[in-house]
Amino acid sequence: MRSYGANAAPPADRLVLFVADGLRAQSFFECNSDGSVKSPFLRRMSRKGTWGTSITRVPTESRPGYVAIISGFPEDIGAVMYGWRENPVAFDSFFNQSRYTWSWGSSEIVSMFSKAESQDHVFTQSYPTHMQEFYREAYRLDDWVFRKFEAFLNSTLTNDTLHDMVHQNKVVFFLNLLAMDVIGHSSKPHSEMYREGIRMLDSGIEEVYRLVEGYFADQRTVYVFTADHGMTDWGSHGAGSPQETLTPVVIWGSGINQLPDAVSSACWPSSPVDINQVDIAPLMSALIGAAFPANSIGVVPLEYLNVSSRSKALVMLANFRQLLEQLLIQKRRKRQMYWSIFFREFPGMTMQRVRTLTDALEYLLSKQRYVTIVDICKQWIPTVLQGMQYYHQYERRLLTCCIVASFCAWLLCMFSFLVVSKRLDLTLSHCNYFDMGLMGGLLFLLWCNSFRATFMLYAMMPFYLFHAANLRLNFREEGVLGSKDTAVRVDDVRRAFFFISFLFLGFFGTGNIASVNSFDPNFIILFVQVYRPFVMCALLIVKMIIPFMIACCSLCALSMFTNSKMETLYWLVVIVGDMQAVQFLLLLKDTGSWLEIGESISHYLIAMTMTAVVMLLSYGARFYTKCQIFAPKKHLP
Repeated sequence: MRSYGANAAPPADRLVLFVADGLRAQSFFECNSDGSVKSPFLRRMSRKGTWGTSITRVPTESRPGYVAIISGFPEDIGAVMYGWRENPVAFDSFFNQSRYTWSWGSSEIVSMFSKAESQDHVFTQSYPTHMQEFYREAYRLDDWVFRKFEAFLNSTLTNDTLHDMVHQNKVVFFLNLLAMDVIGHSSKPHSEMYREGIRMLDSGIEEVYRLVEGYFADQRTVYVFTADHGMTDWGSHGAGSPQETLTPVVIWGSGINQLPDAVSSACWPSSPVDINQVDIAPLMSALIGAAFPANSIGVVPLEYLNVSSRSKALVMLANFRQLLEQLLIQKRRKRQMYWSIFFREFPGMTMQRVRTLTDALEYLLSKQRYVTIVDICKQWIPTVLQGMQYYHQYERRLLTCCIVASFCAWLLCMFSFLVVSKRLDLTLSHCNYFDMGLMGGLLFLLWCNSFRATFMLYAMMPFYLFHAANLRLNFREEGVLGSKDTAVRVDDVRRAFFFISFLFLGFFGTGNIASVNSFDPNFIILFVQVYRPFVMCALLIVKMIIPFMIACCSLCALSMFTNSKMETLYWLVVIVGDMQAVQFLLLLKDTGSWLEIGESISHYLIAMTMTAVVMLLSYGARFYTKCQIFAPKKHLP
């Protein structure tokens, strides 16, 4: 993929990036009880630059936040299978496009952007894991970063190679500041310790600023301060509430526009300039003259730039070309995958329109009509982003139809298990030639259009499930199976519904059904003293499973007393759970507020996982209720 950058003199030679992990905008911008500012130095710097709120995307976790800030695109959801530590797809970053980057902070963060292809110009230094302990002072995490940065600048005075490297252009210093996240998890964002952490963070940034200005003394440095995500009042993050998705942004230095102060009694009186978190990466690239990250979907916020109209036009033109390049690559891949009769081009950005826009922008650039270039780019960039989303979700409608058909077939198949309890041979050997021909033709069509194997599986699943359900029901109608195996009592349905009600009651009792993030993690500190998010998540899951296990054991014991079949009860539970899953699948959203999007995803995942968890826990419930450790005593001979 081709890289694009503005062909204009950059306003800055170097950039210092501060990312305060877990710092929410509400806690940062609000005043102290006496009316004073929590971060006086950053407030003073905001008068020399521009500040606002960064709007993050869900999930509000550390890795997705840093990827959005430094690479300019939301994290691939497939990274959850790798624990948010590895992305299954290689991607470009702002650090990779710089000449040199030095990073200090947590090993889980700084190592993400120092892969093999960038090891020659991206250098990292991280503190040991045992320093991330809850019961000790978390401030020393940030203090370690500040001390290492100071030591690095001092080392360049005696190392000619380092001295020459740091004095070149396109240089980046990245300071990963983890203390606020650790304090928020352990002491909560409304605590005095959290406020003290903001004060010490502000003091440390001021010290770094004075070191850099005293070392370079050329007024060619730009400073970016932001956070990867916010935090709820109970010290967790991951969902889409405003407390988690809104983070502060303060940018000052060379090339940054200065906002006038308004007459107000507020701690931060001037009008903020809010941006999306993914817009920070292209903004940093424009400030030091680096190429935009190839995978970035961010748009440069010109309100932050204090440069000439020509420079703004070149920046927006490069930003438009970089986004258009991604759109054309996605379109080319889809066109190569499908036969021409199945391919539908995005109507908003056809090839004819692309050529017209490109020629028009080149003509306007030759005529030095820079304001018009900016206006055209701003007008058509949203359409380009819509086109990228269109090709990204190109198979969504067909895939949704396959999944809904699979659900319907699965529900019918489960109903057949309720009315027929004996085992049957459900292999495809019972299919007739028409069924086999239809499935074979569909597989051939999908294969010719280069569909993935998982997509073919989704397409074939409804055929097999409908075949299995039809086979069982036909055998019952023909009298192959007796009627004594087909009874489903009303009491069984009642017990299944009460069982599901108790499951939801248990879920409500330990947290909030909207998302796992809503559970208070404070009790975890009693078991985990070092900040390990995946161990903490495992403990939260155990806490949620305990009420489920109690309900499963109770149902198993009830079935023993009433002579009910456990299989029947669990099939009824699965049917109700899957009917909920179908409803939530059709209610999934990818537009609207992040809270709405996050809740729609959470509801679907909860409905899906609850059924699977219940089926797994049923085996444990049977063990606990039926296993005899000691043989019962016999009192009669």
